[in-house]
Amino acid sequence: MTRLVQLAVAAVVVTIALPAPQIATAQTTEYQRKEHFLVGRPTMEIYVLGATGSPGPWKVSQDISFIELVSAILPEGLGNVPADVVQKATLDIYRSGPAGRQLVYSHDIRAVLRGEAPLPILQHHDLLVFENYERPKRFSFRTFTSLLGTTSTMILLYLRIRNL
Repeated sequence: MTRLVQLAVAAVVVTIALPAPQIATAQTTEYQRKEHFLVGRPTMEIYVLGATGSPGPWKVSQDISFIELVSAILPEGLGNVPADVVQKATLDIYRSGPAGRQLVYSHDIRAVLRGEAPLPILQHHDLLVFENYERPKRFSFRTFTSLLGTTSTMILLYLRIRNL
């Protein structure tokens, strides 16, 4: 009987030592706030969404330049496209007002970086939405040469079949 008691105690110890089975639960994903500011300088909080490597809330200096902000946020694929692809990367800024959130700025990011569009002035609690659209060019030199080669091949095939 002592052997039976020893086995029962061992079973209880093993049961207590083993972790309980985990049950899957739904978890909400929270964005961790990113920071890009100099200590001792006034800051503001902005929110970044869309095609960017760092979405979520950002604590930034109030006098941050747009170029510095874009460098920190890293919009995805900006400028890294093949020659036969058209890219349109836009930035929309929404600001809370008496009538709710309103669009206050919308421009092509590359035009802003080239100086062809006005630089946005950011305010506390602005929502920045980066959008990136890519599509193949409709008609390029590569498309022309491919079309020319296919057409010539079809004409030669037709002429050879006709002469048989």
